[in-house]
Amino acid sequence: MMHILKLWDKAMEEEVTSLSEGVDYNRMKVQRCEYLTEEMQKELKAHRDEILNVSKVVFRSPIVPRK
Repeated sequence: MMHILKLWDKAMEEEVTSLSEGVDYNRMKVQRCEYLTEEMQKELKAHRDEILNVSKVVFRSPIVPRK
């Protein structure tokens, strides 16, 4: 019986380690996506006037940019 408990404990430790690594990996992916989203928002704000001018030419009426 003790042998089975040791095997069970080892299997649980391995599973917890695997799940923790998966969580860490996914956390890094989410952080990267959040960073990229922030960078894209900064770029959009930087090009807002250009986008507005192009919309005036293309659509003959301005698109009101969101802030």
